[in-house]
Amino acid sequence: MAIGGPQPHHNAICNRKYGFQSLGTHCLRYISPRAKEIIDSQKEGSSEQKVFHVAAFDLDDTLIKTKTGMKFSRSAEDWKWWNENVPEKVVNWLEQPIPADTPANTSKVVVVFTNQGSVVNTAKPTTPSKSLDTLIEKLNQIANSPALAGVPLLAYAATRKGAADKKAGLGSSPELHDEFRKPNSGMWKQLQHDLAPGTPALNSISHWLGLPTKIFRLRRKAMSLPHTFNEKVPLAIIGGTGLYKLDSLIPVAKVTVSTPWGHPSSPITISKTASGMPIAFLARHGQTHNLLPSDVPSQANIAALKSLGVKIIIAFSAVGSLQEHIRPRDFVIPNQIIDRTKGIRKSTFFEKGFVAHAGFGDPFDEKIGGIIAETCNDVLVNESGVHDGRHKLHSKSRDGDDLTLICMEGPAFSTRAESKLYKSWGGSVINMSCIPESKLAREAEIAYQMICMSTDYDAWREDAEPVTVETVVGNLKSNSRNAHLLSERLIDVLEPLIKSGEIGNDLQGSMKMAVSTSENGRDKDVLEKMHFLFPGYWPVDYQTR
Repeated sequence: MAIGGPQPHHNAICNRKYGFQSLGTHCLRYISPRAKEIIDSQKEGSSEQKVFHVAAFDLDDTLIKTKTGMKFSRSAEDWKWWNENVPEKVVNWLEQPIPADTPANTSKVVVVFTNQGSVVNTAKPTTPSKSLDTLIEKLNQIANSPALAGVPLLAYAATRKGAADKKAGLGSSPELHDEFRKPNSGMWKQLQHDLAPGTPALNSISHWLGLPTKIFRLRRKAMSLPHTFNEKVPLAIIGGTGLYKLDSLIPVAKVTVSTPWGHPSSPITISKTASGMPIAFLARHGQTHNLLPSDVPSQANIAALKSLGVKIIIAFSAVGSLQEHIRPRDFVIPNQIIDRTKGIRKSTFFEKGFVAHAGFGDPFDEKIGGIIAETCNDVLVNESGVHDGRHKLHSKSRDGDDLTLICMEGPAFSTRAESKLYKSWGGSVINMSCIPESKLAREAEIAYQMICMSTDYDAWREDAEPVTVETVVGNLKSNSRNAHLLSERLIDVLEPLIKSGEIGNDLQGSMKMAVSTSENGRDKDVLEKMHFLFPGYWPVDYQTR
């Protein structure tokens, strides 16, 4: 379910007066002036990605309680601090130095998540809601109390739809209302969107206080994740430059898989969707981006994912554009590849003593690529978080022509002559990542689709400076936001199709008949390695070496 898409509307005079915003009938949001300064500075600041150190609280019976002693407050003034030390503790936390081992560009924010099931949030701005006005007044008093002056505070309240709006079919969907009520994670996702999608909150150093909910329990558990996972994991996301984790999912395990081809680029984080489907995430270049494109252990990456049961891989990658109409910050769903790597990278699991040839005419999964093009075009947002069509999602089904991805060796970018050559070939975009990853996925019988995030025009334009790291990193910020939004939508769309078997099974068994080496000529050591990928496909008994 996409979070953060609905545009705010204002429900009451005090809503406008105090800067509160209704995101729909499902949620009321408040961002203090100091918090807004911090968020705006990370959007306008250096190319380095800002990290947020979060202290999150429930409201009632954690930060405050009623003056009257009643369970629910009777007026906007019927509140007091849960105890007199609460404001002091919040301020003290803000003043404590950030741990030395965290990024220098880390900022602290205080967040309130609260279920307010008795508060009616109306769909029409002209329709008054006394309960909403009372909540806004109370939150405004808390946020602007002398004890919290200058605190970077954000607040989210899950509200309900009134009977009149329900009858008229107005307001947010029942699913969205449910998603935003704790213990579901809608308010948390909205916070991540507001901090700027793709900007991480450091769970390991963040505080989750007063949240006796599934979010609290799972986030706390995630700090010491188990290193084994026994369920089949059908879907994997491989993150490229700018996408190093999935913030929208709660992790349940972090596993390091040993394969006959070594260890993968990073530990594999396994998370679960709300309905329980496991999803694997692997950072292609390592968690600190410490691997050159030629050094990525693609054999180990794909073999490790295969061993977890993965049938579908969605791979993200930063690319340069080779065509005028594919602008920086656009996304591309390629359907063809031209391999311009230099043979440095191992591009097959097979070797001398056991030879096989996989079909690679259509290197990407056409079915999955079509699903992405059909369901995700409205996800991409501009720098203000609004979908205005400025950033496009290109695909063969939408553009009408093949979208060809050139994969070069790197790590240097192209010369102008090389870039013009690739453009003349009909190349659409260029990267350093899809080979051998896509070839190995095909051999492993895993459906594979890459999503390309355009960061620049490569070097073919005579009227522009050649591509630089500064240009790439600058556009990665916007791309990272959209990559997170796109991955959230994709997971929602793909999950029911995976469960029904509609996708992810087309390649199963395809390698059984792809072997050329006769049974009595197969090398035992190579066969044993193949059994890691394909247990039971080829018996070891026939080998003679």
